[in-house]
Amino acid sequence: MKFQGIGRILLCAGLSALAAGARAQTLPPLDQQKAWTEADKQQFLNYLNSNSPAPKGDVKDVAAPAGQNWSEHPARALEAGPASITLFPFSGNRYSGTVGPAAGGKILAEQHLVPWFRGYAGFEAEPLRQRRSDGAYAGLTRFAAPVGLEFALVPLSTPETRYVLLRAGIAASEITSSVKGSAFNTPLVGTSAAWNIGLGYEWQFANSNWRLNAALDGLRSIASRGGTGYYGLGMTTAAAYTF
Repeated sequence: MKFQGIGRILLCAGLSALAAGARAQTLPPLDQQKAWTEADKQQFLNYLNSNSPAPKGDVKDVAAPAGQNWSEHPARALEAGPASITLFPFSGNRYSGTVGPAAGGKILAEQHLVPWFRGYAGFEAEPLRQRRSDGAYAGLTRFAAPVGLEFALVPLSTPETRYVLLRAGIAASEITSSVKGSAFNTPLVGTSAAWNIGLGYEWQFANSNWRLNAALDGLRSIASRGGTGYYGLGMTTAAAYTF
């Protein structure tokens, strides 16, 4: 009888311990943390300190489902939007009149090298008008292939979804016209290349792959062609999608 009494006591103590352990493992509603009482907070701390054993087993690679690619790569982006350009040709040291402004379009492909540093390459086209030697105007078309590097600088005390863009690169271009280059005092018709430096600002939409930016680009022809060179000033706005 004595042993039976001791057994009952031990059984009751074990059940009480199990019940206390179960209560310690019970969590208050996690989606209502603002309404937690001090008792709820203590209950959550008890759960964290309960020393629950971690699940055992090895971490294994999980194969991607058929038709899906889970390979990781640095972020890439495509951006497109309207672009305008004004050219200021010169022959020797003589400025010969403004060509433009003209509105066209630009598309760029970007590859992130690190989160805030990326390379870009693309294509743009703008129609232009240039005064001929006889005073009349002739139509030109400028095709360009810009390529370079872009740095996204986050100013102090601003959110990381707003940043200043700094661009530097080269823009190879081909300017065509139905009128021969000899009809102009400072002919731009032909192939050339220019240094390209840009300054802009970009907004990244929250919880989205979309970005919107605006930039001002300056051009300087690398070498004069037949004594003719040019400066350029361009403005672009674009929507970019990151994937």
